[in-house]
Amino acid sequence: MQTVTSHVLTDGTTTITCPVCDRLKRASVAGRRYEKHVLNVRCRCKTVFRVLLNYRRHHRKSVSLSGTYETLYQYDQCKGVMQITNISAGGLQYRVIGLNRLGPGSILDLDFRLDDKKRSQIKKHALVRYAYKNVVGCEFVDRGDSNRSLAFYLRL
Repeated sequence: MQTVTSHVLTDGTTTITCPVCDRLKRASVAGRRYEKHVLNVRCRCKTVFRVLLNYRRHHRKSVSLSGTYETLYQYDQCKGVMQITNISAGGLQYRVIGLNRLGPGSILDLDFRLDDKKRSQIKKHALVRYAYKNVVGCEFVDRGDSNRSLAFYLRL
């Protein structure tokens, strides 16, 4: 059975596309936000497939970018090299070599370059939302000049 990802809009609706006949159907999934995130759907063409509902505010893009991080406002300075695994307009996820000492609530200064034509440099402040072993998830807390470069990069 095929699985199709469908992004849920802020009004609780989504557009489901059949993977066989490309027929579109707009559906309300507002009541399912805290229930199932995977639905079994049958199209008019008799195809049965799964729909994975994505409730994120921003589209995530899988990447492989290198950069550095450093803690701000923390008594125990922590810095190092990071490998960004995915990025969105609202934040990013990265991996470090070995275990990290970061926890939720830490504020970081991030510095990395995009793999676009200009090799745009991005400098952001971010709040750590989760940290497990060598994986850290951050939410951007500043709105700098690099937002234009990042927004254009995420459209590609």
